[in-house]
Amino acid sequence: MITQRFYLNEYFPELGENGCNAYVDCYIPSRPENAGETLKNKKYPCMVICPGGGYGKVSHREAEPIAFKFLELGFSVFVIYYSIAPHHFPQQLLEVAGVMELIHQNAEEWEVDSSSISIMGFSAGGHLAMLYASRYTEQSAIPIKFQISWVGPSNFNLLFATPDIKRPIEGPHAEQENKFIKEMSNFMYALSGEEISLEELTKDRVIAIKSKVSPVDVAHATTPPAVLAYGGKDRLVNAEHGTQMANKLKELGIDQHLIIFPESGHELGRDPKCTDSLQRAILDYCEKYFD
Repeated sequence: MITQRFYLNEYFPELGENGCNAYVDCYIPSRPENAGETLKNKKYPCMVICPGGGYGKVSHREAEPIAFKFLELGFSVFVIYYSIAPHHFPQQLLEVAGVMELIHQNAEEWEVDSSSISIMGFSAGGHLAMLYASRYTEQSAIPIKFQISWVGPSNFNLLFATPDIKRPIEGPHAEQENKFIKEMSNFMYALSGEEISLEELTKDRVIAIKSKVSPVDVAHATTPPAVLAYGGKDRLVNAEHGTQMANKLKELGIDQHLIIFPESGHELGRDPKCTDSLQRAILDYCEKYFD
């Protein structure tokens, strides 16, 4: 196995602005010395992994351990450690795009099959993977053949309700309500990169911004097929996120495979039954969509 770390700002300086320091860890299978001609000429399919962490951290549990599992299955694996708070969208999307460009530029040297690539994410990383798959379909250096979401939020308007923002703010709770609106404004900035004054922040504006970063609202006719996995007892990202995304893809005529594990919560990766079922679904999609 060949492993190497690449800091994206060394190849794409614009990705290092404002102190961003995202990197990607690459895991390339080694060929045995006695490999035959067929194996020597074989190129490996690619799996790009976006770990979870709520955009406040990048979970190492969903990074290298997952990479090793897919290495065993014959993949070249690329784990992206994207920027986290206080950095905001679209920085993370641009970093995924940088990883795709890096793979494209080095495909021959790394002996990877850039025509057979999938993107997979966990929780926040699942959201990032789905959002990239739709919003960057036409711009991606490498066409994504299919996407995989483990409990990724597909609808931010479902993830948390948008309260009424009433004006003028007065009365005994005015200070508390002003604090809430400021926090909401900061969160909208993190989601969209749009600076919105407190006076301009309305319920409709919040809903519109959440829609812009909701995969279910930005999916379109060329969004890649999807494998979607959710837990029936997940209290953080409930299974309705999977159902809504699957239904949207069906409406668009896009292939999708939704698996809801009724007894599982947010940590699907800790349940061997879930991981085994999902692995089979992923391999089925590889056979179906990889050349």
